[in-house]
Amino acid sequence: MILIMSIPLINVFGMIFTIGLVLFASMRYIEQKSIVMSFAFSVIMTIGIYLSFELWLDARLPAGVFEFVIGG
Repeated sequence: MILIMSIPLINVFGMIFTIGLVLFASMRYIEQKSIVMSFAFSVIMTIGIYLSFELWLDARLPAGVFEFVIGG
């Protein structure tokens, strides 16, 4: 359900921010982890995903409203 609800957010907030949000929500509400653990996991994984796609694979992901920050 979290993934289905996140699809419209990709165009608005961009893929990177939406992935972080989905990871946080998944860890917090599905896995029942603490807020600190959920936040730390989502930040680390989001950075890893960003590095993988944007830098190493040179694949542009939708930037959404954060286009001026990540140079989309």
